[in-house]
Amino acid sequence: MDILYIINPISGNGKGKEIPPLILMNRYSGLQNSNKVVLTKFAGEAREIARTYIARGYKKIIAVGGDGTVNEVASEVAGTDCTLGIIPVGSGNGLARHLGIPLTAAKALDLIHTGKVLKMDTASMNQHRFFCTSGTGFDAHIGSIFAQSSSRGFLTYFKATLREFLSYKSHNYKIHIDGESIERKAFLITVANASQYGNNAYISPEATVDDGFLNVVILKPFPLLAAPFLALDLFRRRISKNRYVESLKGKNISIEKTENKTIHIDGEPLNEEGTLHYSIHPKQLSIIVPTN
Repeated sequence: MDILYIINPISGNGKGKEIPPLILMNRYSGLQNSNKVVLTKFAGEAREIARTYIARGYKKIIAVGGDGTVNEVASEVAGTDCTLGIIPVGSGNGLARHLGIPLTAAKALDLIHTGKVLKMDTASMNQHRFFCTSGTGFDAHIGSIFAQSSSRGFLTYFKATLREFLSYKSHNYKIHIDGESIERKAFLITVANASQYGNNAYISPEATVDDGFLNVVILKPFPLLAAPFLALDLFRRRISKNRYVESLKGKNISIEKTENKTIHIDGEPLNEEGTLHYSIHPKQLSIIVPTN
């Protein structure tokens, strides 16, 4: 089988550059495989590369990078008869962590040949696909700052969070879930297909990628003293039990916002005017995961 590896060389502060030699050295590389390696040069190119090679008949497309790269490649693979693999070398690796894909590149390479194929749900926000999380509020604000930073990694993200936390203001939203409507003032709203942002920060611990539903997490305004406990709950998979968090579930979700334009799709920031329309698309993506 022909295998295409699409590599973002700057992912993980340049870890992507280390992958091509590992592909050549991998013990499965010579076993009836024709490996094609393509490095991206700019944001958005991974989509173009995936589209080109799917048209050429490649059936196994491997995204090497962070959640942004995975989103680009998966957006082209979804709905086709191709299979997606992930070698996670990004800053957060939210989808890979949720699925149990090894964070060690050599082990992730082995999994491409030994794992099983899961049919997972995909999601959309207006015209944009996502696979892990999307939302608006503080997390999207931090994602925008992180995207403009000259350095990557968890420490950069953590510093931006601390710096912006005290000055960020909650916003008012109208939320519609499968025909039911509510109004909330929120610090952030996350729509989750998978359980975490990345770095084991579990914003929706109950979310699964193959149940046909999206989880909606609303973090209400909270006092400063509650912040450390919210952070602990986020990393201990207990955020849904926190008194300032409301968790809901649905298939078709709309979020009306007036003041806040910034959103994120799998951690990548976007400016989106008007209402955000979310939908779930069951079993649309074939993806390689561990057999256990």
